[in-house]
Amino acid sequence: MAERVEAVSAPTSKPPKASRFTRGRIAALGTLALTTTVVVDACFIEPNDVVVERSTWKTNVRSPLVVAHLSDLHAHGFGTREERAIALLNEAHPDVVVVSGDVVDNGNLEHARAFFEKLHAPLGALVVRGNWEHWQRVEGERAFYASVHATLLVDEGISLRDDVWVAGMDDESTTEPNLRKALLGKPAGAITMGLFHSPSFFDHAHAKLDVAFAGHTHGGQIRVPFMAPLFLPLGSGRFVEGDYTALDGTSHLHVSRGLGTSMVPVRFACKPEIAIVRLEPR
Repeated sequence: MAERVEAVSAPTSKPPKASRFTRGRIAALGTLALTTTVVVDACFIEPNDVVVERSTWKTNVRSPLVVAHLSDLHAHGFGTREERAIALLNEAHPDVVVVSGDVVDNGNLEHARAFFEKLHAPLGALVVRGNWEHWQRVEGERAFYASVHATLLVDEGISLRDDVWVAGMDDESTTEPNLRKALLGKPAGAITMGLFHSPSFFDHAHAKLDVAFAGHTHGGQIRVPFMAPLFLPLGSGRFVEGDYTALDGTSHLHVSRGLGTSMVPVRFACKPEIAIVRLEPR
């Protein structure tokens, strides 16, 4: 008679409590390490890691012109970020430096003196106001910029060369700029370079501009990689950062991510920049 054998199922084993505890501990340590890395990068590394963005635009200049575009310095003195920016500018050898507003956010332009005193360009430095120059009362603007060999333009124009007219505008997000006034005296045949803080101004002024430079957006300043900015200030319009062409294809705009930081002294996935734009004859 055959012996009957009953199948016995193997008991389901559970991982030891010690093993589960170890995995949880590793996950917690990994999260802590990642968070620490992000915080260190955003607070100490990226705000000082200034990069150069380069573009070449064809326009009706008679000879090449190299423009260095800075914006949103939010200067509080001369530190690591400013030192790196000056070194990069010296390597680029621009013909002119343009600064599209928010030089300081505390009303004290003396915090930007050391930086401006180290700017060197054959055609000088041109500056316009941003929203912070309106929000915080700034005393003696023109005298300050004259003392550091820079020129402040408030709804004013200046002949950079006989073929380039710069129209420097007041900030649209805090006042009403007057482009007509800034174009008074423009020589026939010269291109118009617009310089203003809030880039939304470009969409209704581009027909009178050949090239333009703006800032204000900070590129979003704190970004989630591969996603749209979490926040952009009023006056940004459809613009975030980089080069844009007018919808009718007639003019170019560069929107700077800026050099400094606003509201909170951090940057993430959005490095500070200097733009070097080379204008070439068509």
